[in-house]
Amino acid sequence: MKDQKVRQAIAYAVNRQGLIDGLLHGKGSVINSPIAPQFFAYDGEKPNQYPYDPEKAKQLLDEAGYKDVDGDGFREDPNGNKWVLSLHYPSGNQIRERSAPIIEKDLEKVGINIDLKQPMEMSAYVDALTNADEDWDLYLLGWSLSSTDPDPTGLWSARAAYNFGRWNNPEADQLLKDALKPPEAFEQDYRKQIYSDWQVKFQEDLPALLLYAQNKIYAFNKRLHNVDPLPYAFINDPHKWWVDQ
Repeated sequence: MKDQKVRQAIAYAVNRQGLIDGLLHGKGSVINSPIAPQFFAYDGEKPNQYPYDPEKAKQLLDEAGYKDVDGDGFREDPNGNKWVLSLHYPSGNQIRERSAPIIEKDLEKVGINIDLKQPMEMSAYVDALTNADEDWDLYLLGWSLSSTDPDPTGLWSARAAYNFGRWNNPEADQLLKDALKPPEAFEQDYRKQIYSDWQVKFQEDLPALLLYAQNKIYAFNKRLHNVDPLPYAFINDPHKWWVDQ
């Protein structure tokens, strides 16, 4: 997984829109950044989008030296050795549990042999991720937002507790620091540009493949106006709401 081309190949091989259509009944969107689309800092254009493209995935794997030498349908590593990636996932979330075997099949279609592990209870799963006490290649995890600010430092800086992938890119870390450095950081346009640069770098390095942003469905009477949901909650500035008489 240290090979960037392998990580990018995996991104092209996973049918993320298929996951949304099949498991979320279309109630979600492909996301190409750890910054949620609802935030001002989200850049949905400049970062690599990684559309579903199995042929591109195969090309990148070939370039990286991962080829099916013995004709069994699975690729060997550049030294000709058997190549198997483990895929871990936690129990307790039906969508995530159903995603794992679908992702396994997507990756096997491009010749990546996947060892799909048995699901683990979440507390044991996080403990294993934190302590790195197993050989983990791929794993599924989800995040919920708890802030009104787009700063992703808590998940993706080199020293972040939840940076389970151990991504350490000094240039990316510097961008995160620059985005919070006063007085420039008081200007939203400045932060937007810095976070755009960071998202481009994230998608190039690809420490994680973001699968989708799942919709939250809210209903309210059309007489209610000025409703502006936050990325993680419906209630936002209710003092600004007003109702038709």
